[in-house]
Amino acid sequence: WTYFFLIGSTGMFISSAALLPSCFTMYTMTLCLTAWYRGGCGKQVVIWGTVGVVLGWPFVVVAILPVALGLAFEFGLPSCIGWAVQALFCTVVPSILADTYYYRGLTPLPSTVKEWVLSPLNLALYNANPKGTGSELYGTEPWHFYLRNTALNFNVAALLAFAAPVLLGAALLLTNKGQSEAKGEGKSKSKGKSMGE
Repeated sequence: WTYFFLIGSTGMFISSAALLPSCFTMYTMTLCLTAWYRGGCGKQVVIWGTVGVVLGWPFVVVAILPVALGLAFEFGLPSCIGWAVQALFCTVVPSILADTYYYRGLTPLPSTVKEWVLSPLNLALYNANPKGTGSELYGTEPWHFYLRNTALNFNVAALLAFAAPVLLGAALLLTNKGQSEAKGEGKSKSKGKSMGE
């Protein structure tokens, strides 16, 4: 069902052809989750997650955290930390060298750490700063904008997702009521058999 709803999603359709950091991160998250669902591919999961965060869009780290916890339980924390250090070295170092060269115009090895540039870090710091630095450009929409945007991008799937908690609650109530009635009938039948009826 997931593939069916994603194929009909306008947001996925537009994002699949766009050349934006968040779209690149969508691809790396797809590869990360695919490796995680397969199982036994912990190193691939960490590599794709790191590539998405460092070379794509740093805010996807929020989506990576549950995956990281799952990996830590499955493979152990020392293995995950080792894979993360390797993946960070292979992505952060080239990113620093390229960003420093293109944004500062410096030689690939700057003389001080202050001259180094890491774009994902700069982006995160820029958006975490207080107002007045330009970070107020995002997140200024009213609360219903996000509901309308979700409904536009995920149409029928969004409606089903919004209805899911209510339907789940109703199913739990009906299931518990049915189970309690079945237990009550079972007790009365067992009492009847023990009395010789």
